[in-house]
Amino acid sequence: MVLTVHDPFPHTGEVTRRKLFFRALAFKLCSRFVLLNKQQLVGFSNFYHIDESKITTSTLGIYDYLSLFSKLLESNKTQQVLFYGRFSPYKGIEYLCKAMEIVHEKCPKANLVIAGSGSLYFDWNLYKDKTYMRLINRYLSLTEIVSLISESRIVVCPYTDATQSGVVTNAFSMSKPVIATRVGGLPDMVKNEETGLIVEPRNEKELARAIIRLLTSEVDYRKMCANIDDYYHKGNCSWKSISEGYIKVYSALTKAGGNVTSII
Repeated sequence: MVLTVHDPFPHTGEVTRRKLFFRALAFKLCSRFVLLNKQQLVGFSNFYHIDESKITTSTLGIYDYLSLFSKLLESNKTQQVLFYGRFSPYKGIEYLCKAMEIVHEKCPKANLVIAGSGSLYFDWNLYKDKTYMRLINRYLSLTEIVSLISESRIVVCPYTDATQSGVVTNAFSMSKPVIATRVGGLPDMVKNEETGLIVEPRNEKELARAIIRLLTSEVDYRKMCANIDDYYHKGNCSWKSISEGYIKVYSALTKAGGNVTSII
């Protein structure tokens, strides 16, 4: 049995003893594991007492179907900064709001959209009267997500902890650079200075500087957009490369005897 583990560790605020117990029990039944980032391999091995030789790393690929939607849309809000996804304490949205206050002083035309479902865990009353910040607090349809990404210049993932993120690959599917924090597997997904920028978590000043840079430097921005296309359509992050890696894992086990069951 090969298990692809999306979240090697539960997120902040989402840990329960029940989850940890059943994870540990299930992991004992598996022959091999596939993690979707390299950053957490050693920690995963140590925490669950799994030999590193049983662990392979891969990555999330882009969602190609989003390009079908994006062809119908034209970006006209080139100063828009986007956070979207489920609201949860580990998402660090409050630090993005603080950073945007700094950004607004340097880039008065910039605006922030925060969109997604879930309970607001921080005090939005501090920001609700700021005209350059907009909150959409509900479940988003696929068309709405694509429209928001298309209308935005950059996507920001200000998480305080993480594994990897489908938000990043959504943005990359539409060739939008991402600013993310140095937590979990995000530095694996967002290549600093190549497909986006990596900043320290809980640091609104550094986050603000990164946002200002990608709003004002057209050279850096265009270079990152081109790199995203190269990495995710042709390089090590392409579906061709990802699928070849899985085939190697399955082939090695079948050669050792028996059938292989894959669980993702």
